[in-house]
This record gives sequence, structure tokens and C-alpha cells, in this order.
Amino acid sequence: MITERHWTPTGLTAAALLSAFSLALGAGSAGWADEHGHEGHDEHAAAPAVTMEGEIVDLQCFMGHPETSQGKDHIACAQACMNKGLPIGFLSGNQVYLLLAPGHDTVKAKVAKLAGVPVTLTGTVIEHHGMKAVQLKDVKRAGAGGAAAAPAKVAAKDVWVCPMGCEGKTYDKPGKCATCNMDLVKKKG
Repeated sequence: MITERHWTPTGLTAAALLSAFSLALGAGSAGWADEHGHEGHDEHAAAPAVTMEGEIVDLQCFMGHPETSQGKDHIACAQACMNKGLPIGFLSGNQVYLLLAPGHDTVKAKVAKLAGVPVTLTGTVIEHHGMKAVQLKDVKRAGAGGAAAAPAKVAAKDVWVCPMGCEGKTYDKPGKCATCNMDLVKKKG
């Protein structure tokens, strides 16, 4: 008569169980070296970097109202949206890219001050399932070697407005909107 035997853990000694647990724990902790367990898996590092010219945009406004979400008239709103943690993109020609930073960092610190102005961006283009992104390597103002433009002087004829159009008021100097507390922007003459 043949009897069927099934494996059960009762045959393992305590030392064998402890060894197996220790090995599993040690192998698993190698993946915890960084916050997400992504250490050493930058599969885009070998891809060639490209340099493009365009504009940093906040994607919330760009997708909601693209006709008014670009350029110098939208700078204050774009920076406010970026400071809230909303997604940041790069518009080059007719293509919009999601901006990514290496190492799971945020791109906000590098790009928010450049919103609404022409920039030259260097990075690695990534595409998955129809979505395009650029993993940022460098970004600077376009032209003049990336030097920042001097702040504009306020002339007596300048008119300032809320970028969100609150109350429809105009102001004679820069400041904050009384309704939404966003920075006022200079209205085109």
C-alpha cells in the first residue's frame, strides 16, 4: 500500500526557519534602499538627451483653458498652481510633455520661476501608452545665456489685474488680488 505524503513545515527546525526568514528579510531590504525601492532602476539613463525650446506650463490651466494659460500674462497663475503641487508640463511647438525630475524628486524648484517665459530645456524624452514626458536634466531662459531678465519698472500708465479675473477690477500698481490673494499681473497695453 502506497501512502501519499504532503510537505508540512513541521519538519523544519527552528534554525532552518530562522535562516529562511533572515535571508528573505535581507533580500527584501535591498529594495528599500530608497523611499520607494527604486534604487538603481533608471532605465532612461542610457537614452540620449535632447534639447528643445518652449515654455513651462502648469498643466491644470493648460488643459482647462489653453488659449489663456500661456505667456507672461499667465505667469502668476502658473506659479500659484505649481506651488499648490499641480502637474507641470513643457510646451514645445504643438507637443506637450509632462515634466519629471530624476530620482522621484519634484521639478517645481527648478522650473516654477521660469513659467510663462521662453526656455531651453535639456532632458530625456519618455513615452508610455501615448503619454510623453521629459525627464529634466537642465532648463534655462532662452537666449542671453539663460540670464534672467531685469524686473520691469512700473510706469504710471501700467494697469494691473487679477490673472483669474476676480471682480473685474484694475489696479495702478502690483499687489495681491483681494478675492483670491494671487499676485496681480500687468495688463497688456
